[in-house]
Amino acid sequence: MGWTLVSINSNGSVLDTSTLDGWAVTNLLGARAEVERKLQFQKTEIKVSEPVAPVAPPQGQVVAVQPTVGQVVAVQPQWQPPPFVRTPEAAQIVAWQHPEAAALDALRSFFTRIASLDGDASTITKEEFASCCANPEVGPQISNQDAVFDCLDVDGSGEISLDELLYAVAGRYMADTGPGTKEPAAAWNQAITGLSEALAELEAQGRPMDAKAFRKAQKSSQDLQEGHSTGNKSMQYLKALLCPCTICCSTRGQAIGKSSKNKLIGMTAVMDYVISCKNAPAQYHYSIQNYHYETHTYRDSDGNTQTRRERVNTHFARTGGDLVSTDSTPPFQPNVVKQSVAMRCKVDVSLDGNFQQEYDHRKHMFYQSNTTDSHQDHREWFTLGPMKPAVHVAWVNQEDPWYANGCVRNLAALTPLTAPCWLKAMNSYMGKQTVTFQKTCSGFAAPQRTPKNLRDIAYGR
Repeated sequence: MGWTLVSINSNGSVLDTSTLDGWAVTNLLGARAEVERKLQFQKTEIKVSEPVAPVAPPQGQVVAVQPTVGQVVAVQPQWQPPPFVRTPEAAQIVAWQHPEAAALDALRSFFTRIASLDGDASTITKEEFASCCANPEVGPQISNQDAVFDCLDVDGSGEISLDELLYAVAGRYMADTGPGTKEPAAAWNQAITGLSEALAELEAQGRPMDAKAFRKAQKSSQDLQEGHSTGNKSMQYLKALLCPCTICCSTRGQAIGKSSKNKLIGMTAVMDYVISCKNAPAQYHYSIQNYHYETHTYRDSDGNTQTRRERVNTHFARTGGDLVSTDSTPPFQPNVVKQSVAMRCKVDVSLDGNFQQEYDHRKHMFYQSNTTDSHQDHREWFTLGPMKPAVHVAWVNQEDPWYANGCVRNLAALTPLTAPCWLKAMNSYMGKQTVTFQKTCSGFAAPQRTPKNLRDIAYGR
């Protein structure tokens, strides 16, 4: 909806204020207005010595008639905003600033191109997949189309959804130096060719084309990137055997601990999470725990006098805030070797050389002002607002196996026999990935003012 505001001034001129934003119109006319487009100021001299006769509004417009001096006249034309067109230059800027968002846009457009062949752009049917493979500009010509289609159809619905296409193609598309260096059709071509060759090899070995064969083909046709892992190391099984409770602290154990809150379904949700962490400023945290030791004397059961030394915690203080941050995290490379991934997230903060001294000074002053006892424990760490230590990622929306939940994990952690078995089962279901968000900080961010703070400032409090 677009609005044109017209003010009849005391000198009889009509002033079109549609070029101003809402606040400027408020200051000028004493009213608020939302505007959708920018126009040039237009002044039209009229005479207001006599009452203005009603004017019939143009077709398609609603005009408040009988204007008087100082009255605001609202005009609502039948106007539609122009369609959004992204120029190649703007696309390059978006790809540089947010490579994950640019990759999603490119792959989503490619999916729509294939899925809309039958007029329904929601899914890719078998007929559309066959047409795609018959077109050399889009897909390769393969002999086992049905087997490849069933492998891409992870949930067995008979159609390929957007999440299933992203699961098959996004890893290859993002594996280059960045999105934009490869066309989505080229990544799709490589994914189809790799699956076709893997399935043909399994079929030559006499393997039935079932879900297990599809998972094996999917795994063998993908490449691992830095920070990706598919299985547990022998040391993890040894730890689980000696200390079963360590499975709760493992990457997979943390990822499914609160599955409802820590689970991300689909490539779009994962990319949104990564982008939010990249855009978030780094947060610093200091804490200090004061304590001292006390010696207590007591008598044991034999009547002998014994002494013990105990630690007594006293004053505790903590502070933190945002830092002016610049993100330098490389483009996200999804681990799509398996249908689910336990993604561990970390933050690596480096302080600018000019800011290091100021940062150390504030930290030293905090510790010094909160030192009240003979001993202290100092702690310093960095976080990101939306970042979670571990996230359960499901590339396609499917029901989790019975053992992939916190209750079964806690039960398996009770005995040294069940803990390694649980790790083995999770190893076949879930891969691992570590994502490190890199931030360069150059100063302390100004604290955000709440409405209450602003009122206090206005009243001088």
